[in-house]
Amino acid sequence: MSMACRRLAGENGTESPASHRWSERQANLPISWGGISIVALALSISAASVHSQAPTVLRESMCRACLSIEQGITLGDATDAGAVSVGRGLLQLRDGSFLHADGRGGVLRRFSSRGLPLGEIGRAGSGPLEFREIDWIMRDSRDTLVVFDLGNGRASTISPTLKQVRQFSITHPVTSASFLPTGHIVANIHFADSPRVGVPVHVIDRNSGTILASFGRDDDETFDSRAAWAGWREIAVSPAGTIWTARRNAYRLEEWDAHGRKLRSLERRVNWFVPYSVRTRLSPTEAPQPHVERIHMDSDGRLWVFIAVPAADWRRSVVARRPSPGILPGFEPVSLSGIYDTIVEIIDTSSGSVIASARLADYAWGMLSDGLIYSDAQAEDGVPRYRLWTAAFRGPTSTTRR
Repeated sequence: MSMACRRLAGENGTESPASHRWSERQANLPISWGGISIVALALSISAASVHSQAPTVLRESMCRACLSIEQGITLGDATDAGAVSVGRGLLQLRDGSFLHADGRGGVLRRFSSRGLPLGEIGRAGSGPLEFREIDWIMRDSRDTLVVFDLGNGRASTISPTLKQVRQFSITHPVTSASFLPTGHIVANIHFADSPRVGVPVHVIDRNSGTILASFGRDDDETFDSRAAWAGWREIAVSPAGTIWTARRNAYRLEEWDAHGRKLRSLERRVNWFVPYSVRTRLSPTEAPQPHVERIHMDSDGRLWVFIAVPAADWRRSVVARRPSPGILPGFEPVSLSGIYDTIVEIIDTSSGSVIASARLADYAWGMLSDGLIYSDAQAEDGVPRYRLWTAAFRGPTSTTRR
């Protein structure tokens, strides 16, 4: 079964819960406590929950001709040098080249701006520039990398000259993260056996790993580890430094300050995305459930939302899973883009309006940068690939709309 298929199995409620390698172990099994250093518990979780607020319902103010999305290059092939595992582990560097994190192989692969293989960085292991199971990779504006390596229980900082300069311990999965203007990191960390269980969002010091704040749920919200996408939040940071989070099982967007105070909540109510609390298994008889795959805040303060929805011919890409020891019988997708399309929407957060919406006939992982979308392009030959898309919004800004 391909890497993409293993991820998708989790996204539809089979034995592994989500799109990252760590989840194949099992969604809510405790992982050994230890890792990130902690400031006083009362300080770091003081803003972990807030009084619930009635969300503002997003209204539509569409500019149908303002959003354009055009297909670009394909990245990845069947050769060893060009192999990718497909997923969120892709970055674009300042010079236009790409860096791919192979979560299982322990290496970083670099590709040119045209998608040609340029070589590998690092190797499998536990020493400097060695990795075992990368679950998140990010870069700052200077191309300094932070690599979260669940297999080694650490996050490593790598300079633009490819020298490992520091590391801190982190033994819990990270599934979304962004840099704040202060240089700190805000991350969706899945603590499994600590007082922070069920608190999804954490601000951490990028040098030491010290937790500075933990938040992300309302104080009247009960955490249930069995619920759909329990503890998951997609994260984006605004130009002003506020933090936007999105739940995966509902079209709800929440804005927070870096101390964990909720500023507002926006909700989209559409018949193609009804919130749910129980995830269904992938099968040829029931359409895959929609989910928010990613959010991205552009430099003009517009929030891009990527929602996976069933493709029109999704049944053609659902096949019986081959019997395997320890794996329940069931179904798997031929590819993610075979069973999912992506609805891309742009939110003017100032006015609380959806100002553009388009449907992409691919499973989009999100945006690498303003104007560049990447998606699953695995074909029937089973070779994982990425497809890149250029995206542009040519319409009024938030300022002119007001």
